[in-house]
Amino acid sequence: MLLSTQTQVLTKAYTDEQIIDILSGAGFDAADYTMGNSRLLKADSDLTRNEVTAKAKALRAMAADKGLVYNQCHAPAWGMEWGKEDYVRDVIFPTTVRSMELAAALGVKIIVVHPIHHLPWRTHAEELFEMNMKFYKALEPYCEAYGIKVATENMWNWDRNRRYIIDDTCSTAAEFNRYVDSMNSKWLTGCLDIGHAVLVGSQPEDMIRTMGSKRIQALHVHDVLYTDDTHTMPYLGKVNWSAVTQALADIGYEGDFTFEADCFFERMPAALQPGAVKMLHDTGRQLISMIDAAKKK
Repeated sequence: MLLSTQTQVLTKAYTDEQIIDILSGAGFDAADYTMGNSRLLKADSDLTRNEVTAKAKALRAMAADKGLVYNQCHAPAWGMEWGKEDYVRDVIFPTTVRSMELAAALGVKIIVVHPIHHLPWRTHAEELFEMNMKFYKALEPYCEAYGIKVATENMWNWDRNRRYIIDDTCSTAAEFNRYVDSMNSKWLTGCLDIGHAVLVGSQPEDMIRTMGSKRIQALHVHDVLYTDDTHTMPYLGKVNWSAVTQALADIGYEGDFTFEADCFFERMPAALQPGAVKMLHDTGRQLISMIDAAKKK
């Protein structure tokens, strides 16, 4: 099981090359390249497509020299823009496809692509399901072309009137299962976000067992305090990590252990961030050791 973390917060103070040194120096096996603030994706406006793809391959080689791989990636997230058909056709879809192409050039095996969730889930669940099936199936030929899987993710939303968190697309294990099963493709799978599960009142260990290892092929590991999507390091929130690691062992989870938890050092001075990354690494090794120990029982 590879130990990985996203690059999002580090990109605010460090170059992609420096991040490779920071993550490899901390002991991580892999990096989750965040496309939402990707220098590669932005470079498409200044460089040719081939030049940017070559840059991605150069980063992959540089990482390999330091014993690091890019294992996972997060495509840009979109909000209410999904309601604009022209924008979906001209921007969202081609940008998502380009993210897949660049991720594949980095060596990434799974890219997380948020499901469409711009409409109120409670009253539009079936409509969103149909939209998502059409969207993900349209990505499948590009998965085959680039050799990369697309993973959907469990979401949450916010009731602005009553000011609390509510269910959203794939926030229940039953709906998440329906999505993955209906996509019915070796290229389309699920990424379980541990923190998102807690936010909507689910126990992540229950979702893990209900979904199983065939549907969960990637993770977003982070802690929360139940009231906000804080994306902080395990043990700084209220997730029961003993229960989560036991559940992952019980289903024989075979994917990587990927943190999406770097918000806990977002406000730190840049000079302190490498030390925080090392602490995150050590926490990840502890959690993986708990999974391994539980498998042996």
